Amino acid sequence: MKQKMLGYIFIFLAFAAVVSLVYYQKINNNISNLQILDSQTGVKVYTNKAYGFEIQYPVNYILATNYQDKFEIGLDPYGFEANANLIASIDLPQSLYPNSNFVEAYVFIDAAKNITEAKCKTFTIKVQKLSKPHDEIINSLTYYTIDYMARKAGNYYESKTYRIMHNNICYEINLNFHTANFGKSPNVTITQVNDKDVWNKLGNMLKIFKYVY
Repeated sequence: MKQKMLGYIFIFLAFAAVVSLVYYQKINNNISNLQILDSQTGVKVYTNKAYGFEIQYPVNYILATNYQDKFEIGLDPYGFEANANLIASIDLPQSLYPNSNFVEAYVFIDAAKNITEAKCKTFTIKVQKLSKPHDEIINSLTYYTIDYMARKAGNYYESKTYRIMHNNICYEINLNFHTANFGKSPNVTITQVNDKDVWNKLGNMLKIFKYVY
């Protein structure tokens, strides 16, 4: 009887161990988006386990993992974006540029698996291109990049798109800058935002993008 009871206990413990292991793996796999605050440098680190990369950004910037409401002027429904997974966006706060024509500026990251490098480097964007596709080396990584813009109802959109293949995954990092013509107001003086400063802030995030495997 005692041996039978010990057998039941052993089976129960083994079952509990298996359940715990499965639960741990499920939780570990689901935690693909991590935000870690580095109190010494004043930056946050966004790590995505599913796609094996991380990017740092200042603590006052705004991270989102659902940004499908963004105005993506480079949308390419027949090429890269048809296969891509939207991963994350990081916005500059509007408080950085008060009383200016600044609307928004952000970096968004998406990635596509199981596509060829040739398709990764193919841009079928229909809006006005500001540059021809070309290679650009940033932080020892060689990106294939293009600049483009669009105008719509007093709004001006400009984007810089960077693509790169890594571990058979095509990564796309977009830097986006949106300004608007707000007209004249009797109570507020609207100034021209410092475009160079905005692009520098966006570019700094791209410079510290890196793979973790």
